[in-house]
Amino acid sequence: MKKALVILLITISAGAFAYEKYLKPPAVKTEYVKLPPVIQVKTIRVPVKEIVVLDKTEASKKLNLPESIRSDASEQLIATGEVSPYEGKTDVVATMNTETGESSLIATQRPLPFFAFENKKEIGIGIGISSKGMDGEVYAQWSFLRIGKVHLKAYGEADRLGAKALLRAGYEF
Repeated sequence: MKKALVILLITISAGAFAYEKYLKPPAVKTEYVKLPPVIQVKTIRVPVKEIVVLDKTEASKKLNLPESIRSDASEQLIATGEVSPYEGKTDVVATMNTETGESSLIATQRPLPFFAFENKKEIGIGIGISSKGMDGEVYAQWSFLRIGKVHLKAYGEADRLGAKALLRAGYEF
């Protein structure tokens, strides 16, 4: 029992340290923002006959573009895309064919590192039937470390019979 308590205290301490140092959740971006470049390289000017652009009025209605883009005649839309959700980062590059003047976006997902701190929290309730009749519980879980596909989690639950706290390791696929 003492060993389990020591392990639990070490786990909570490590989780608190990781949260403060690495895991504070980023703010959700609900407005368009300019993305920082993935790499810093010099730019080169290439002559182009004409550029194919999207109809800004129509695109603004469908994409809810900010007023600063809608009202600026010098800002033109050359390509749009949607990046699928992914745990890691996704690099996006805009390309333009100098012959046709058409632009497109290409994207690639960066592989996840083998070892990473994460910050996924979950709380909930459960209800169902057990051998003693109707049963229910409340629970909380915090996933704070990933090694490969194994996630370390602090877990706690309480029901009418009592409560428990666990350190879990789970393989996610």
